[in-house]
Amino acid sequence: ELSQKGSVLLTTSTHILPFSHCENICFSEEEALENSNTLLQSKVLSLWDKSQNPILCLGTLEKNGKLSPFPLPFSAIEQMADFVLVEADGSKHLPAKAHNEREPQLPKETKLSVLVFGLSALHKPIEEVVHRAELFRVLFPPPLGMGVVLSKELLAEALQKENLGDLLFLNQADCIE
Repeated sequence: ELSQKGSVLLTTSTHILPFSHCENICFSEEEALENSNTLLQSKVLSLWDKSQNPILCLGTLEKNGKLSPFPLPFSAIEQMADFVLVEADGSKHLPAKAHNEREPQLPKETKLSVLVFGLSALHKPIEEVVHRAELFRVLFPPPLGMGVVLSKELLAEALQKENLGDLLFLNQADCIE
């Protein structure tokens, strides 16, 4: 939807997989080290045809096929597109996550953070649907035991206690009745 309003750059402050629905521009760690910030920025902009591909994913290609942060300061990256979306905290393919003290890894330039929660986690045991379930359990005194099912009430309380994100996006609404 954002690409209807301008160019969109997708990147990460941690690790992501390349996207299949858009162009990916990836540099190896060696290429990134060999180039100055200005040269990296100009190379990306010369490779990206925004009129043909308004969405771009930018990252540093790791040996495992994932992308790690691109070696430019976010202040430079945000100048490259009308909208910059940064994945700042993965959940290991689970619909929910409890966060440690270093998460999420938001760039200091962040203007709006969106916490995404997968509704498919509701009504299932916490240990099956929450990445770092042990951190989730200790949000509640006394800590929740094994086998406790994630209810909407527990979710609401956990979201209030963690107090992350400017907006909450409830994803996977098609998974609930």
